[in-house]
Amino acid sequence: MTVRRVINRLADQGIIDTVQGLGTFAKPIDLGAATFDLGDLKRLLSGEDVNVRVLEASIRSADERVARKLGVEEGRRVVYIRRQILRQEEPFFYHREYLVYDPRRPIVEGELEVTSLKGLFNGEGGANVKWGRLLIEPTVVNERESGFLHVPVGTAAFQLEHVFYDFDDEPISWGWFICPSGQLRLTTTVGAREEL
Repeated sequence: MTVRRVINRLADQGIIDTVQGLGTFAKPIDLGAATFDLGDLKRLLSGEDVNVRVLEASIRSADERVARKLGVEEGRRVVYIRRQILRQEEPFFYHREYLVYDPRRPIVEGELEVTSLKGLFNGEGGANVKWGRLLIEPTVVNERESGFLHVPVGTAAFQLEHVFYDFDDEPISWGWFICPSGQLRLTTTVGAREEL
């Protein structure tokens, strides 16, 4: 392979820049462009040994925070669901979720059967879900969560907050998963690498 072909290949991969009259320069790694792979989360929620245990399902009035997250007026009726997600009958996620109450939508029945994230990944359970936004933050397990996750209070964990939107781009559910940090890994690749 010629030097020119190698330089062209490196430029195509985004590793170098060439500036006519000045030379060829290595590009710095852009950490701001890194995205994290949620493949582990998908595998966790897609396993045959994953079950959902509904702990509570009720209709409530939206408080200020719930109303703001769902884009509804305060006091509007919403569905509240709490559940454990189990793998091999051991809890690994604790989930709380609020859904816009609309008796014409079948989403509540679907939500009682499957988690929103699993439905989004696998195209099941959330027929009215067009897209979602996830926010992953570090947290520690509180007393209530400890009882459902079977880990000590203060255990390091991830909080995966989600808002799911319908085909009119209106929020239909908001909630969060608590997952002890040892259950989930987030990975990314920075810089250019040879495709495998």
